[in-house]
Amino acid sequence: MLSTLISSAFAISVGVIIGSTKFWGRKNLIRIINTFMGLPPVVAGLIVFLFLSRSGPLGELHLLFTPTAMVIAQIIIIFPIVCGITIGSVNLKGKQVLETCHSLGFGKTKSYILLANECRYPIVSALLAGYGRAISEVGAVMLVGGNIQNSTRVMTTAIVLETGKGNYDQALALGMILLIISFILNWVVQSFQTDNQRGKSQKSETGKIRKLFSSRNQKSNINSENNNFSESINANEASESINTNEASEFINTNEANESTNNKKNIKFNNIKENCENTISIEIDKNVNSDEIRDIINTKGTIETSDCIRGNTYDIDNKQKAESKNEIYEVYQNEINEINEINEINEINEINEINEINNDYQNKINKRITLSNVKKTYGGRTVLDIENLEFETGKIIAILGPNGSGKSTLFRIMSGLEKQDTGEIFLGDKVSYLTQDVYLFDLSVINNVKLAISKGKPASKEEKQAKLVTKKANAALKKVNMTAFSKAHPANLSGGERQRVAIARTLVQNSQIFLLDEPAASVDTLSTSLVENYIKETKKKTGATILFTTHNPSQALRIADEIVILNEGILIEKGLPCNVLNNPENETTKTFLQNWRI
Repeated sequence: MLSTLISSAFAISVGVIIGSTKFWGRKNLIRIINTFMGLPPVVAGLIVFLFLSRSGPLGELHLLFTPTAMVIAQIIIIFPIVCGITIGSVNLKGKQVLETCHSLGFGKTKSYILLANECRYPIVSALLAGYGRAISEVGAVMLVGGNIQNSTRVMTTAIVLETGKGNYDQALALGMILLIISFILNWVVQSFQTDNQRGKSQKSETGKIRKLFSSRNQKSNINSENNNFSESINANEASESINTNEASEFINTNEANESTNNKKNIKFNNIKENCENTISIEIDKNVNSDEIRDIINTKGTIETSDCIRGNTYDIDNKQKAESKNEIYEVYQNEINEINEINEINEINEINEINEINNDYQNKINKRITLSNVKKTYGGRTVLDIENLEFETGKIIAILGPNGSGKSTLFRIMSGLEKQDTGEIFLGDKVSYLTQDVYLFDLSVINNVKLAISKGKPASKEEKQAKLVTKKANAALKKVNMTAFSKAHPANLSGGERQRVAIARTLVQNSQIFLLDEPAASVDTLSTSLVENYIKETKKKTGATILFTTHNPSQALRIADEIVILNEGILIEKGLPCNVLNNPENETTKTFLQNWRI
């Protein structure tokens, strides 16, 4: 058991890395590991024996014929078995899982942990295979252990010994014990897998939920589709409204600051009047300095009611307040100090206004730019864009025939692939919905919550956990998947999985979203939900949303701008109505010839 645990810890880690990364010599390394999966145990024992014998390089450690030597031999036997099976399982899912993790903004460590979790069933089978090989092995442990009683004798070597003595009944009993141990371990693992599969096999209940909500969904989706049509007509007006709202917010900020200054000035004037009234009460009746001295001798102080600091001035009759002019001089000094403070505040407020103005201008002027971006596969150029700019805060539709470079463009912009030449400036965090949707082996709502928490463990704070759950439920509601929040992705249709993936992407706090055919597998009624969610995300967050589509009508409904690619080259760009109604490029006309607005 110890040798299985040690070897598996290393084997799983190495298998996940080899299976999910590409490097020089990878194929040859996998061939070597697969070859060692069939390594005869007696050969492994011989190798360890030669190293640990007195004449061997490690003979000074005196490990031969000890349990440690037996563990080393079994590690060598188990490692290639667990590692090889892990590599094979990771090869099947590795690319999709890691690309999904990357698009969700997960770190490398969390991505590999999730990958191992997604491949846990074949990995557990690999562990069982390794353990079965270890407990059934005789030759290696016999060579390096010596079958010493009460020291290195194990059940397999004991069976050999008892068989040699003719004690067949005892040898069979030991063999049965080994079989029972193996059966119990396999039964536990099988039960664990069955329980998990049972959680996935609730298709009848899922079907009832679909029927229960189908009529309600149709009504809500028809209404949203009607709203969607009216919103598509006023797309440009909505865009102008957003800019107007941003400008009005900027103007309101200035008005608020001016209002604050006015309030400060009113307060200042009231302070001045109060101070003057207070001084007049104490002084105006006593203009003569001799009478002032009498007041000082009587009271010991003259209270000028300092309205700014709330202080009381102690005035000595020999050193202070010889006359009314000196008292007014004290007051005037306070007034000057107030003026200086107000001037400083006004300067700070002006600086703040300038900073807000600069931020506003930067937001307006900020653009996504691609310059001389080129990508080739096997000598074929799939993307060749000389210059392309997108204004932020807009919805941009990328159209083009199959193989025009739309997905390649998104993969390069998201960082999944590297362009051969050229530069790309994004300036903000990117969230990417891949064309091949992958949902983790979790419930629907946990898939969305994982995106919100960026793969971090669930918060132990109840308040924070509730906020994450609330946000996830709100995102699922946008795509009408709340009823399936506890369902497993295996029980969902392709369109339902697509809607969950859209919710999982748009729920993130990003400023740039890349959606590769977000409604490709979604029905007509659900498409309107997706489109409304995209538009709502743009309006609420001001994010830039780029999406690919083969449907010009969809681009017309929700896009602020259209870009058309053909064979990786930008052939047309402009407003949806202009490009779709009056295309300038012949290729664009051909692409749109079977479509009518």
